Amino acid sequence: MDLQGLTHEQLLALKARLDGLTDVTGRTPFRDRQLHNLTLQPTATDARPLFVWSAEQPRDYRPEPGKLFPALVWNQETGEERTVHSQADRDALGAEWQGVQPASVVINPLDDMQAALDALSPEDRAAVIQSQQDARKSDLTARLAALSPDQLEALLSGQPKTKAGRSRKIA
Repeated sequence: MDLQGLTHEQLLALKARLDGLTDVTGRTPFRDRQLHNLTLQPTATDARPLFVWSAEQPRDYRPEPGKLFPALVWNQETGEERTVHSQADRDALGAEWQGVQPASVVINPLDDMQAALDALSPEDRAAVIQSQQDARKSDLTARLAALSPDQLEALLSGQPKTKAGRSRKIA
């Protein structure tokens, strides 16, 4: 091919096109068709970039039959989780055990507190209870200090001066 007859602009366009086809880093350049259908996987005869999303299946995907066990089940009342290894194990648990985790489980906070108190030594437990009682006393003292003298006198006399109906909210 004789390049003598080409103009300067044509030579620059040819050089730009050739530069786009050769990669000095040693990697194969991507052809346009390789980037249009991102779901196709590379093969031995068709090299292409590998785009893998969890929702996309490879073109040679063969699903395997799923296994039912072991499976997780949850108690719908307490939210407890267990693993069952057979249908007999699942049937033995009862109807309140389902394969769906409960959306809202009411957890009793007193159980957690009881476990924390049981973990303490008797001396530490007595100290915690004493400090809690002291905190209640100081809170009650502060609320009493916020009352006016008339309100305090009515409260201490045992006959609060309130109308019939709902009691007043003490802030």
